[in-house]
Amino acid sequence: MLRPDSDTRQKTVIVGFNLGGSKRTVVPFGVADFHGRNENSCFTFEYSLERPVNVVLLEIRDATDQLLYQCSAESVPMLPGIYQIHWDGFDKNGIYDSRRFDHQSFYAKLTVIKDDAVESEVLKFGTRYKEVSWIDVKINRPIRTIQAILRTAFEDLGTMGEVKVPTKTYEDLLVMAIEGMKQYWSRSHHHPEGKSVHMPDGEGYEFYLEVENSTNKSIPSPGIVYNSQGRLRRSRNWELSRILYYNTGALKVKGKWLVLKENYAAADFKHTAAHEIGHEILLAYGGHRYSKAHKGSSTIVTQAVKGNFLYPQTGEIDLMIYYGEDEDHPYPPDYNKRSVASEKDVLGLVWLSKIEYFLVAGDIIT
Repeated sequence: MLRPDSDTRQKTVIVGFNLGGSKRTVVPFGVADFHGRNENSCFTFEYSLERPVNVVLLEIRDATDQLLYQCSAESVPMLPGIYQIHWDGFDKNGIYDSRRFDHQSFYAKLTVIKDDAVESEVLKFGTRYKEVSWIDVKINRPIRTIQAILRTAFEDLGTMGEVKVPTKTYEDLLVMAIEGMKQYWSRSHHHPEGKSVHMPDGEGYEFYLEVENSTNKSIPSPGIVYNSQGRLRRSRNWELSRILYYNTGALKVKGKWLVLKENYAAADFKHTAAHEIGHEILLAYGGHRYSKAHKGSSTIVTQAVKGNFLYPQTGEIDLMIYYGEDEDHPYPPDYNKRSVASEKDVLGLVWLSKIEYFLVAGDIIT
């Protein structure tokens, strides 16, 4: 385990080593919040020097003593004064993994060198998620990819309508709902339009969403219902009612019967699953109005389409917007194919992985 120098009589250079900064939170790359305010991209440590030194080194180790990161703050003489040194959370291999910071502890070792004299102090700090606990983010900087893991809590709510033998089991529908989440919330070269997200430094990263269905640390999710041989039912996902319908077969709409074939029902279900879980993502990221009003494209109470957004005839179709149509903007035949979560909303998932850091008991190890 990291230890400072044992000969405390030689401690005449470092007169303070502590956590720095007034806002002790970290978001990868400093991705901005919903209102466009940039976040801290680094852990900040502050130290004071009583005498000039030649080199200042920082090491970060986890609770198992594994070295995650090391750097030299300066390679030129540093005069007495107060300084800061930063760590962006990436390890020595260029990997940022937010799971490392889920209620974990770390050791930061500051070493100063003056000619042949070496002095060090060690600080213990803790980390935890700040916003939500249902999203993990892993970033590979060398190959510019982001893999996020979202925990959902889908459950089986049975069937509705005069259903004798469902053509899909709950397990089938769960797989389809997860496939829909992955399809519409990923932005990579696999999508025809939404191929990446751009970080504050301008670099593009491919974003891949993975989904785990779990009752532990999961996003509020609707129950799944197989619906056939009755009236067409509308899915929803808000605080008082969470239900995701798989509408298929013969269904009544405004007094008339229509038949939804399996391929259409499956495609619609995947899109709807991604949209309904998206409401909880938007709620956590942008608030009630952003989520419930479909980013300003619908009324909040009745969910009526405002018509201030018209169907795009080319390019991306925002998964979370209610579009209207006119003669020049009809419903596109490739609506599902071009639908994708917007770059801002996907970056919102990265922002929601924000962590906070703090001193823990026995902060300075002696």
